[in-house]
Amino acid sequence: HRVSTLWGEGVASTRQVHQILRRFVKAVNSIANEYIFWPDSNEEAQQVVDGIEAIRGLPNCIGIIDCTQVEIPGCKAMSDRTRYISYKKRYTLILQAVVDGSGAFTHCVAGYPGSLNDCTIFAKTDVYERLRRTIDRPDYPGKYLLSDSGFVLRIFCMRGFAYDSTDDQERVLNAYCHSTRATVEHTFGRMKGRFRRLKFLNVDLKLAPQVMHACAVLHNFISHHDGEDDATPLMTQRDAELERTDPRTSTKIRLRLRHR
Repeated sequence: HRVSTLWGEGVASTRQVHQILRRFVKAVNSIANEYIFWPDSNEEAQQVVDGIEAIRGLPNCIGIIDCTQVEIPGCKAMSDRTRYISYKKRYTLILQAVVDGSGAFTHCVAGYPGSLNDCTIFAKTDVYERLRRTIDRPDYPGKYLLSDSGFVLRIFCMRGFAYDSTDDQERVLNAYCHSTRATVEHTFGRMKGRFRRLKFLNVDLKLAPQVMHACAVLHNFISHHDGEDDATPLMTQRDAELERTDPRTSTKIRLRLRHR
């Protein structure tokens, strides 16, 4: 409504704005494969692995996975509307994504109801089956995704130990995982900062997932053509203190992960 009011003669009605939005979103998603793509070749995978290892030293990691919630308007006419109520008691859709060390999306799915948990969505994606196939390829550099506690621990999906662990090596590994995982959180934050409509996506329910995916494509497009500030998380004071607990600990962890 605001756009149609401001543009007046050029865009006469809210309906026209919605039509333009649909056409634009469709056009952006038609080139999605050019800007969001999985590193299938060994060379592409090695670049991703090297980029993630450069953050905090986690080797053989092919991506960082997480989910973000996008709030949508709820209504009584919505079929199975309780499926869209998230743990925050709001109507939401979920965007699940994998990013590389630079914060670029390498995989993205959008539109799952807000009540679903992370691991359920992950098991439904093509990247899940892709990882199951490539894990047995000795020549493929990427061996696992880094996730948080919302995902089930698998041989190709790693997460940190319990945060109340008293073991020095486990605490240091948690610090490494936390610093590395911050990359995907920063990516979601930058994307929502660029596309403020993702704070509350007031569009048709069928269009909403397409808009969410288009925003991810545009995020990669902007990063590819214009670049952006280095998003590599800095070592926090807590991480530094944990690493000083035992100077040999970080080397032990890296060697263990490299030979898994």
